[in-house]
Amino acid sequence: MWLFTPSALSDATSHLAEERYLGTLERISITKTPFIHILIARNIVHCLFTLIQTLVVGGILYVVFKPDLSYMSSSWRVTAMAVVIGMLIILTLYAFGFFIASLGMIFKRVGATTSILEYLILFFSGIVIPWNTMPATKGTIPGVWYRRKNNATSDNC
Repeated sequence: MWLFTPSALSDATSHLAEERYLGTLERISITKTPFIHILIARNIVHCLFTLIQTLVVGGILYVVFKPDLSYMSSSWRVTAMAVVIGMLIILTLYAFGFFIASLGMIFKRVGATTSILEYLILFFSGIVIPWNTMPATKGTIPGVWYRRKNNATSDNC
């Protein structure tokens, strides 16, 4: 999540800002291909690069630290649920990034807002602090629901 959240929220906004800066936003918007399809294609490609980056970093960390991941394969339902929830969270983050990008079409400078939202989402995801010591928002993040439902073994996972 640490690698997907910043790219998911800021990709569409940075693509629009780049096109506006280069002066090609108007040319792209009048082509036969709908503008939203161009943005979605760029985000899919960037998502694939982020996935490859995540797999490489995760593989290196796995080789270096050799963690015990036997709890992840304890049940195929748990593994399938984790994959589905992860994909839905990433899809939601990209949709939220499109929303912020649409605000970028109205307001010129939304990049600072994007970085603030990235850090808020990462902070309240339960990665920075244990989820059982979170403030009043405890239990409002989907990742926290999943960990609570499946009785995660560690408070920091």
